[in-house]
Amino acid sequence: MLAVFLLVGVAAEIRAVGTGAFTGCFRTTGLAAIDLSSADCNSEYCPECFLLAGSGSMTYTLQNCPGKSGPTSGPTTFTGGITGCTPGTTIGDEASCVGGYVRQYQFINLSGAAATVTDGETTTTPDFSLAGGSSATVMCYNGNFYPIV
Repeated sequence: MLAVFLLVGVAAEIRAVGTGAFTGCFRTTGLAAIDLSSADCNSEYCPECFLLAGSGSMTYTLQNCPGKSGPTSGPTTFTGGITGCTPGTTIGDEASCVGGYVRQYQFINLSGAAATVTDGETTTTPDFSLAGGSSATVMCYNGNFYPIV
């Protein structure tokens, strides 16, 4: 008899944690907004994972996603979205929002207090909260975070 096993799920990812260049998960205290389209993570482009390590209840602002990826000296592929496209402003306008890039981000709240994550705008998508000690995965498209629920 032949047994076949199907493994379902996602392969585990192991990431280096820190604030230096090329970390897999960037530790931030939320004291300043992070521009994902520039080298705002210690002079390098930011990774897709953030450890929210501020003290007390904090708001973390990460703007201009999906941002850029890779070393500042190399090619960057995840830039911008669709100019003039604002999903959700008019019912049926989704067809005008074809193209651009989608990027997944993970947020891990290390503090014991609630954390708020914002993409810098509230018209299209609301800010989202993370309880202390929790995590969330969001998708970014055209400058907006869309939490996976």
